[in-house]
Amino acid sequence: MVHFHCCCFISKSASKGMLKNERQVHSFASSMALGYWTREHMFTKVLPKVGMMIAGHCEKNVEQFTSSTHLNMILCTLVTFFQRAMDDYMGLHIVRILLALFGTVQVFMAIEGSRYGYSWYNVVAWAAFWGALCNVLTVAIVSSLLWLPLFVLTSYRFATRSKNALSSQESDRPFDDSTVPVMVNPARVYAIFVTYLAVYGVPTVLMTTSWVFSFDTKASMAINAFWQLCPLLIQPMYVVLTWLFDRFLYDQRVVGRSGLPVEENRTRQRVRMVKSKSAVERVYLLLGVINLVVYYSAYLQINWDGVHLKDALLMLVTAQPPSSGMRPPHKLQFFCAHFMLVDLLVTSVSFTLWAAYQQGLWIGLLVLAGTIVLGPGTSFAIYACYREYNLQDTQLLVDRAKSDKKAL
Repeated sequence: MVHFHCCCFISKSASKGMLKNERQVHSFASSMALGYWTREHMFTKVLPKVGMMIAGHCEKNVEQFTSSTHLNMILCTLVTFFQRAMDDYMGLHIVRILLALFGTVQVFMAIEGSRYGYSWYNVVAWAAFWGALCNVLTVAIVSSLLWLPLFVLTSYRFATRSKNALSSQESDRPFDDSTVPVMVNPARVYAIFVTYLAVYGVPTVLMTTSWVFSFDTKASMAINAFWQLCPLLIQPMYVVLTWLFDRFLYDQRVVGRSGLPVEENRTRQRVRMVKSKSAVERVYLLLGVINLVVYYSAYLQINWDGVHLKDALLMLVTAQPPSSGMRPPHKLQFFCAHFMLVDLLVTSVSFTLWAAYQQGLWIGLLVLAGTIVLGPGTSFAIYACYREYNLQDTQLLVDRAKSDKKAL
């Protein structure tokens, strides 16, 4: 009888494991396929239509952003591309929504890379590298073709290791949060949010609005150039802020110690997990609100100006200019705006598919519906918050404690 129950338990566990592995494979494959299609479309069909004009402009009017000639050419190309996309009426609103989503994705990448299950030498944790690469290759290509597949490959054991320690030494150390890979230091979470708000958010607002600087002025282009380089500053800054915030958030009552009883340390660790989860959820909710404001501001402005949103989006999606006799500058603006729209759509689809494979089809459909109703950034932030609620579940530590007792 005991043998029968053991066999049933093993078969159920194996079935769940096979199903999870199958989802991981599908998530990996679909993300890679979508990323490959995006790369082909953007770099072989769209860029040839605008690349020569942008290159010609930069050769004649290269801006001196830095002392390096090669870096100035790269920055000039990127800045000109963004400026031309924002010169298009729909392109400006698309860029605003895209950059709000991009900020949310960067915060997500930074938080995931900061979990105790990752180390500084793990490539998923290199927030500065991924942010800079997104600025060069687009967030759609980097997230779907590189980051998400790597994340799927490296994070599948987080929940498992949270339930069951890898060794008896880990089981006996509930005061050590590094044995629970899903947890993240709350000070690091708040440091990431403040850093992105200051170093990424403020330049984004200055770059995409004319509240302070008019478009196409030298000041506006200088901010645009700084925005292209700001990912390199973000990670060092939030590392320093983490050290500072740790001093303010330190709570003696929940700190684990080797000299305390095991049950006391387990209780304190559960409290620390609640604090960790609460910090991450707060950040995602705040990002959701920011994205919602950006999304509906664009929607209301477009309707206020009397633009037919459906027709305008259809032209951009199909890359069919409104007139065959468009002048080259206007055609350049149109195709740059199309490029940004593809970037936005593919990024949204990539994370929607990932959510479906992670949590099931219904969750994926809800994320898709939220992308349309609430905006892509808000929908992704809400899903990330929901995922965090399930990922950092204190019941995992309770189950882990029970399994440790049985082992004894």
